[in-house]
Amino acid sequence: MRSASRFRRILAALAFVALILAAWIGVSILMLPSVAPLANPGVSMTITVKDWHGKDHPFVVGPKNPRWTPYGALPAALKKAVVASEDAHFYSHEGWTTRRSKRR
Repeated sequence: MRSASRFRRILAALAFVALILAAWIGVSILMLPSVAPLANPGVSMTITVKDWHGKDHPFVVGPKNPRWTPYGALPAALKKAVVASEDAHFYSHEGWTTRRSKRR
């Protein structure tokens, strides 16, 4: 009888930890920013990047950035070089999964 009571307490503690973890994940997901602006490629947005010292630096992403180059203006060789340097199977895999393959 004593081991059954101990088992129930351990099970209740694990359930409590799982509930707290699920709540934390749920709140984290709800606090994510909207991705709706990403649907329009002509929209610029400002992101904040922290440097090594923790100082914030605003960074404009999109056409309002003075160094912006439209995708169509990039040379094909540059596009292929980026893909080759990142992942040889960039266009054929479904992304990162828990079953990482050793294709490199």
